[in-house]
Amino acid sequence: MEGVSGGVGVISSLSLGSFKAYKAETTFEFAVPRDGRIGLTVLCGQNNSGKSTPLNLLKTIFSEEPDMIFDREARHYDETPFAVVKLQHEGLSVSVSCRPEGVGAYARKELRYMFNKEPTQLFLEMRRRVKYVPSRRHWSDRFSRQHRADLGQLEDQLYRSLRNQDSPLGQLLARVLFERKKAEYDSFLKRIVPDIVDWTIDSVLDQECITYVTSSGKVHSIGSLGDGFVSVFRLAYTLYSSRRGDTIILDEPELSLHPEAQKSLYRLLRELSMDRQIILATHSPYMVNWKDIEEGAQIFRLSLSDEGFAMVGKISPESYRSIRRAVSFDFKNRRLFDVLAKEVFFRNSVVFCEGLEDVHLIEQYLDGEGKSLPFFGYGSGGASLIPSWLIISAELKLRAVAIFDGDERARAEECAKRHAKDKNVLIKVLPRDDIRDKHLRDGQCARNGKCKEKLDQPPIKLGFFDAKGKLKDDSRDELESFIGDITNFLDGPARVVAAQ
Repeated sequence: MEGVSGGVGVISSLSLGSFKAYKAETTFEFAVPRDGRIGLTVLCGQNNSGKSTPLNLLKTIFSEEPDMIFDREARHYDETPFAVVKLQHEGLSVSVSCRPEGVGAYARKELRYMFNKEPTQLFLEMRRRVKYVPSRRHWSDRFSRQHRADLGQLEDQLYRSLRNQDSPLGQLLARVLFERKKAEYDSFLKRIVPDIVDWTIDSVLDQECITYVTSSGKVHSIGSLGDGFVSVFRLAYTLYSSRRGDTIILDEPELSLHPEAQKSLYRLLRELSMDRQIILATHSPYMVNWKDIEEGAQIFRLSLSDEGFAMVGKISPESYRSIRRAVSFDFKNRRLFDVLAKEVFFRNSVVFCEGLEDVHLIEQYLDGEGKSLPFFGYGSGGASLIPSWLIISAELKLRAVAIFDGDERARAEECAKRHAKDKNVLIKVLPRDDIRDKHLRDGQCARNGKCKEKLDQPPIKLGFFDAKGKLKDDSRDELESFIGDITNFLDGPARVVAAQ
């Protein structure tokens, strides 16, 4: 797939402020599919972090309504709320701001265009290319026999109407069937859920009904199936009906989908983002891929400050490349980019340890105490990588703790100096050489390359745990105090902490 050309409008950015959680002016620069770079933008974060607000604003701005409303409950500040969308097509921009006459709720959609050209027709064309799908995707599987209704009107109702009304998806699927385009639609449907068997239209009490045929041949109405099934049909139609240069806005597309379906949906969206814009908000780590950052994707992490205001973080391609280069030589470190590591996009804090053994032993102790810490994946890949991970955590606006082994104190102190003014970073050094006792290894290695430790000899490094991973009696109080410092930092107010 080729990227879009300059003749097709794309949404280059959205700026908003003084609205809901967005007190300060905040700008989202959206990915554009061009010159081999993908057009995928992902907004991720915890609940109520502000992910859906930008998507809802885009929906409102590209709706059929001439005005938009900034609801009083959403205007928390004395400043005038605003939203500005810029379309990347010869300088066209749509600005939305409250009227200065004192009417606080209503804002006109004002179009501005460079060289004083008339922007209305181009904006209307762009509006037809924007497809918005909400997080709740229920639709009625029964409808009157109106599948010959105008396609444009039906899709306007599906994607752009702000009025509360039944989705016309049933009528649109009827058109797909009667226009003999079912095979094309099914190709999208089965990319998401391959084991879907078949669907058709039947007549029930003078209404038409979308029905699903199971592998056993039984027929059920779509409405009698689960939310995930119902959702897949609408997602598939949106992707099927999209064309090169379109913008698809998806609010939590993974809802009610099982993990394999989420992964399949991501791969399909990733493929389509080569020649159209995909903008989505998500709670799923399956919708985030580290390597997409280097290929043009914009991945934003949204969170709330202590005052309840939205904060937006984003990993720079340079920071990602620094990690990727460091681990590229070691195939074992592929786990640094797996689904567990991607949970960092959805947390408010993170703890970096040097390796897998540190995470395993500390988590094992915490499990026994009924406690937990937000460890990063299976470890950071070694002490040398922790500084790079701390840079990434700062870009994502995370509160971060780095735990260095006692024999890496020099590196820890250097790291502490680098982050001396960062109130969201705590550098901790184990008061022992390592997390567990380490012994000299036997020169004779097993077939798997692992050399057994000589447990009959004194340890060359002392840790909290013995060589077999059992917490030593004289270490319990010290480990509890060490963990307590970390917990207090993560739970308490942000502050500056040097290496300890």
